[in-house]
Amino acid sequence: MNICIVHYHLKPGGVTRVIEHAASSLIALGHRVLVLASEKPTEDLSFAVRVVPALRYTLPNEKIDPGALAFEMKRVARAEFDALPDVWHIHNHCLGKNAAIPEAAAKLALERSVLLQIHDFAEDGRPANYALLRSQLSDISKLYPVGPQIHYAVLNGRDYQVLETAKLSKSNLHFLPNAVSVPQTTSSTEEVPEAKGRRLVLYPTRGIRRKNMGEFLLLAALADSDTLLASTLGPANPTARPIYDNWVDLARELQIPVYFGLGEDGRDFGALMSAADEIITTSVAEGFGLAFLEPWLFGKPLVGRDLPEVTGEFRDTGVNLDNLYGRFTVPLDWVGETEFRATLKHALEKYYQTYGESLPENAEDRAFSAAVNSGMVDFGRLDERLQEIVIRRVVNDHKARHALWGLMKPSLPQADVEKNQKTVLEHYSLDAYGQRLTAIYDAMIAQGSGGISNLPSDVILKEFLKPERFCLLRT
Repeated sequence: MNICIVHYHLKPGGVTRVIEHAASSLIALGHRVLVLASEKPTEDLSFAVRVVPALRYTLPNEKIDPGALAFEMKRVARAEFDALPDVWHIHNHCLGKNAAIPEAAAKLALERSVLLQIHDFAEDGRPANYALLRSQLSDISKLYPVGPQIHYAVLNGRDYQVLETAKLSKSNLHFLPNAVSVPQTTSSTEEVPEAKGRRLVLYPTRGIRRKNMGEFLLLAALADSDTLLASTLGPANPTARPIYDNWVDLARELQIPVYFGLGEDGRDFGALMSAADEIITTSVAEGFGLAFLEPWLFGKPLVGRDLPEVTGEFRDTGVNLDNLYGRFTVPLDWVGETEFRATLKHALEKYYQTYGESLPENAEDRAFSAAVNSGMVDFGRLDERLQEIVIRRVVNDHKARHALWGLMKPSLPQADVEKNQKTVLEHYSLDAYGQRLTAIYDAMIAQGSGGISNLPSDVILKEFLKPERFCLLRT
């Protein structure tokens, strides 16, 4: 089978890792694979890559013609396969990084089967992305094309339920958990001199807003003197850099034992994971949640914040995540109820306005009740300004610091780490992933083709746009 995988780019990150896993597992099964991206990858890959510049992230005032994009994609694929691919496999078509892709996908589906794999929704905490789609799509209702030959793959049960609610046929909807694998490495803590003999707790992530770097810094402030918390990468997007740099500056000012950007000198991801004593996550939102699986493959315990919307399926397969916390609460009076409510109100109004929707009745109260319980507010529901107030208090007030000791649960025993490792290898292997993908492709081709219509985009938006789900770090 000839398969053409499409994404905006192949820069290091979660989706690129998914594409690498898919391509290698499909090639191992005898399929021909071509990957299209807007630019050449920064490192050598084991599969064919061709550049289609119009797949790039677009600026708000930049518009790409969907028909021209589809034509160029077909031209490049024909040059590789001497024919159109049997399946187009497009990642994150609806993310709002390039408004031409949804309609281009529909045009490709006039001739071949198309799989639209969604990692993230623009409707889920990405108002600027959705605004770009609203301004540049000929009709926002064309965001989710459907037809017998157009299938969707999602990473978790939450996203599956959203598309079910929008009346996507179950025969065209697939649950496709990502594969995980471990690169070969021989590393020890000696390769991280910054640790200086301390326990290394690693946050393998890019420090964008939803990764909740303020909570990472708070936990570093609460850590024992023999522990160093370190993150791997700063944001790639220049617009996200100022917030990240503010956290770096605050850590330096308050002398918090933390290291930002441990992987920015080119050190191997696998080597850093192997060198760590524990892996941590404080993220408030994930698509699939590789962060909840990869640590176990390296034989490392995971600590930090749970995301039940994402981790439910992992637990169902037997992965033990009982030591993660669902909320990290601090006294509301540390930031002030009036101040928090005012911040919520202003942000909610702007958030809904950007999505082109009216604010629901009692939206502020509903968002407040989701964040606050018995006078305690979830730290992950605060914005950076309010988080900084808490961090300064914890650093400068021993009583405040003592009040938060014990909220961070200890890591699992080694026996549970080994059990999790075995479970992840069994359920999320590359072999299993390639077989799942092939079965989906076969089902798509067998189903044939037909007319193309669209899912109700307003239904999908309303599934995500609920005050109870509102998070200031996702505005």
